[in-house]
Amino acid sequence: MRIIDKYLLKEFLLPVMYCFDAFLMLFIVQDLLNNLSDFIQFHAKFSQVLQYYLIILPEAFVMMFPMSLLLAALFCLANLGKHNELIALRASGVSVLRLSAPFVAVGLVATVTVFLVNEAFVPRGKENAEAFMLQLRGKGTREVMDNFFYKNVAANRDWYARQFNTRTKTLFSVEIHQHKADNTPLLDLFAQSAVWTNGHWRFRSEEH
Repeated sequence: MRIIDKYLLKEFLLPVMYCFDAFLMLFIVQDLLNNLSDFIQFHAKFSQVLQYYLIILPEAFVMMFPMSLLLAALFCLANLGKHNELIALRASGVSVLRLSAPFVAVGLVATVTVFLVNEAFVPRGKENAEAFMLQLRGKGTREVMDNFFYKNVAANRDWYARQFNTRTKTLFSVEIHQHKADNTPLLDLFAQSAVWTNGHWRFRSEEH
């Protein structure tokens, strides 16, 4: 790695960290305003509140990190331009494409990271966060979630279930509504229950 790459990465990644911390703080404050009454009413301990925000951290990361990258890139380039460093680099024969290489590399790594976190951790994090709040309110346990809802954005599919047992991976009173990209209805499925086995869902309808 050339000295110029190290310098540009240093000037870029430091604002990324500051921006992400600021956005994360705003995310926590906004969420805390929505849930503070529940935390107070049900006498949540500090360790429980901390556990809750650790659970939703992947969702916050997916939402806040791209904005942090954008704002940090603007700040970094403005700062370099303010001190005439971009002009100096261009006068030294460094092309625009060469200057943008570190930023593009960080963007590619960030894209893959956000995609993996979103696919691997966010859905389970939402389930765990909802189960945590139900347990705190005394309306359920961490193993049983009432009025479960999941929106599969990639497949344009909405899942509804009266109850979801996370231990046995069983849905009860299931409704699945799939639609096209323009929200035109494509499929409506109703089942008494659904069980996750061998990497796919097995549905069971009501017996007549």
